[in-house]
Amino acid sequence: MEYFVEPENRQLHEYGIEFFPEIRSAALVTALSHVHPAVEILYFKRGAFRVGTSRAEFTAQPGEAALFRSGEVHTIFCESPDGGLYYVLKISPQFLMRIFTGQEYLSDALLFLRREDAAKLRFSADELRGEAADAFERMIRVYEGRDRDFFVRERIAAASLLLALARLLRDGASDERDPGLNLHAVAALYGCLAYINEHFASDVTPYECADRLHLSYSYFAKLFRSLMGETFKDYLRSVRLSEAKNKVLLTDLPITEVASSCGYASLSYFIAEFRRAYGLSPGQMRRRAADPIGT
Repeated sequence: MEYFVEPENRQLHEYGIEFFPEIRSAALVTALSHVHPAVEILYFKRGAFRVGTSRAEFTAQPGEAALFRSGEVHTIFCESPDGGLYYVLKISPQFLMRIFTGQEYLSDALLFLRREDAAKLRFSADELRGEAADAFERMIRVYEGRDRDFFVRERIAAASLLLALARLLRDGASDERDPGLNLHAVAALYGCLAYINEHFASDVTPYECADRLHLSYSYFAKLFRSLMGETFKDYLRSVRLSEAKNKVLLTDLPITEVASSCGYASLSYFIAEFRRAYGLSPGQMRRRAADPIGT
């Protein structure tokens, strides 16, 4: 799935959460395929929306919700001709870890963070009925009644919602815990994702990140793969190539500059990696986008 890396905005950085409505007046792509370190929860209020990830896709109806884990590529498409409405709650992994603080709650935090094939993506209206639906509606009331205490009340409401969803997630989850996982290491790793997304153009390495987190390289590599479902090298490559593709299609930068601005010192290696990922060289993709009929 092709996607772009969405940067973290100021509110999410400062307060740990961000909540807002997405309104569409017609059937169209609401959110192109994208990825970010934040956990994202959607609550659908009006209209039908097609929700997709690399794992699955479904059509969400009013009263349902979707959960995207940290680093999970996702896209949303409004299927209703007359549009629709849903609310977006983004949560930084660090805020989530503060809610589920303590080693005994690590397994609850991982329900929202760990990317596994069987991880729950969709919440039906029946599942949400009661505590979870009430928590979503409270989030909406807090958003609509913004005052000087808004950011405090918003975080309290978000914590209540996370607790309600955690209870639903526990029902279908294994109670087994990985004794090798450390609460602080897990929280730090997700902070490292934001660092990777900001510094991918430099020579960022897993050794550097492990050192920043005061972890051994072997433990960091194991932790990264366990929680992200891919190696550090694969994640960094996907971030770099996604940004390179955007620059190839959306700018007129020379290919050599695209390569260097995305962390590739070797032009030939960049072209080989790009072709392997997208089936075209950067130049071929740019020409095809400029003249799709002629190619």
